[in-house]
Amino acid sequence: MAEIVMIGASTLDPRLWRSEARAAVAGARLVAAPASADMEAVSAAVEALAPGASLRTPPPATTAGGVDATAAWLHETARDRGPRPLVWFETSDPLWMHGAAALYAALLNMGASCHALHGAPVGTGETNFVQALVRVDATAEFQARLERSLHESAATLPLVSEVTMRRTALAPFSSGVPRDLPWDLTDGGLLPSPQYPLVGRRVGTTHAPSTARVPFSAVLAGLGATGVALPCLRFSPPRERAALDAAAFELPGRGAIVTSAQGALALFESLVRVHGSAPAATAVLAATSLATIGPRTANALSHHGITPALVASPSHAEGLVALLRARGRLSDPWTLFRADEARDTLPDAMKAARGDLKVVEAYRVVAPEVTTSGARAVLGLDLPAHALDAVCVTSGLAARHLLRLVERALSTTAAHQWLRTVPLISIGPVTSDALTHMGLPVAHTADQPSHAGLARALAEVLRGAAHSPTARP
Repeated sequence: MAEIVMIGASTLDPRLWRSEARAAVAGARLVAAPASADMEAVSAAVEALAPGASLRTPPPATTAGGVDATAAWLHETARDRGPRPLVWFETSDPLWMHGAAALYAALLNMGASCHALHGAPVGTGETNFVQALVRVDATAEFQARLERSLHESAATLPLVSEVTMRRTALAPFSSGVPRDLPWDLTDGGLLPSPQYPLVGRRVGTTHAPSTARVPFSAVLAGLGATGVALPCLRFSPPRERAALDAAAFELPGRGAIVTSAQGALALFESLVRVHGSAPAATAVLAATSLATIGPRTANALSHHGITPALVASPSHAEGLVALLRARGRLSDPWTLFRADEARDTLPDAMKAARGDLKVVEAYRVVAPEVTTSGARAVLGLDLPAHALDAVCVTSGLAARHLLRLVERALSTTAAHQWLRTVPLISIGPVTSDALTHMGLPVAHTADQPSHAGLARALAEVLRGAAHSPTARP
């Protein structure tokens, strides 16, 4: 299967790109970019890195068809080009912006082999490229600004800290191949440091790509790390969309429980189908009693101007059960919009309380198909410079699919051995229990099930560790 590599090129000077982005272009036979891009600059970058590659833009009819049409064109074009990757430039938007995130999700949802990476660190600049570094303790603030950028096209991202890192010098190209240059702090300090422990790290993430939230790799980029999206999970429509739409049509006659940002997105899209417009869907949600698990799900609804009546904290099913019981609402009529595979904590509690709960599959979470060579490449098994310093695991299902991914790249025995050498960071106690049950060690459990919680856990594990990755089997 041909691979598509998406590069968020916040600057088109390839001397400022991460080595992974330069290598991706150098290995490409075809590079594509939106027609709105500065094609002269894109052409110069391609010529410097891959003189033999051709450059194309989608035809106008494809562009007019929106994200899905562009994704279909990329998928078909990649298959026609054989095994070498097709590189797609997002030249104006880093990968956390709405358009690029939607295209990435559309490609994965149609079964394309797609890998997204940041061409350059967060920010833009000229020859003296400067990146603001986010402190780990400011991750939540940074994420909030990135979340705004998903829904506000003119949103700005002011610096979270005054500390920056930069390339101290830019050597001229030698034989058309730029050499790597180290980062350092403007005050002469060394990186990584106790205050900025993630700089230079490569962190695998098992998050499923979604337009409903900021990719964790974008947050990691602000912390100076490289997020590697592992093909463990992707979202798919429910098996019975009619059943989802029928349940949505019953609102606001019943309360609605949404347990994830993706569930909130699926419910809103269903209401749009049922009622014909986004304003009508918003009006229905505004009149519906809503309960959610955690602030991220509540935030996904707030972008539609909706404030849930109940937000569980701690952010798990047990927390929501406790909240509903405390408010005397455990036996109310509710409809639970959830993934195809989920724990039965809430249904069991409502059954015991003789409540009226309807469980509806709003979306499915599946494992993307991946080849052995693709699995080895994304895990960094063949190049020491691409080895992972840690992997963030976001659910028990993600843990199982991660194991399958590593088994695809290695043997079953070697997979367990490899997963014992790479620190596994769990998003919460339930995920930690799943990893432990699988016989895999948990290096740290996030204190909150959020990007900020994962970043703090990563810092605890990686702070003070050697900067250079260790060779692994």
